[in-house]
Amino acid sequence: MIGRSSSANGRGRVERNRWVSPRQVELLHTLWSSRLRRANRKLRPERSRQERLRHFSEIVGHEVTTSRELSWREANRVIHRLLEEVRVNGSSPARAAAKTPRTGRPKPS
Repeated sequence: MIGRSSSANGRGRVERNRWVSPRQVELLHTLWSSRLRRANRKLRPERSRQERLRHFSEIVGHEVTTSRELSWREANRVIHRLLEEVRVNGSSPARAAAKTPRTGRPKPS
């Protein structure tokens, strides 16, 4: 939610939501899936969830029982760490997918 608070000069300023946004949650799950694919790992859904939450806990420094309990800043910290982990040779997963056509062969240079 966006709320208003009064500042010292009497004017209100807009504050960001303190909790993780739905878009951040979606991005967290997408990046986690990319991380598993890059490692050629397939986990059962319940096992993947446990491992994901354990990894998020290590990054933020406290136990995480659901990704929705993260603060906005914590979610950003996890997103940035996962982005670092899934990048290979300076390329993001989206860029790598864009370079490879659906035929499974690399695009000619």
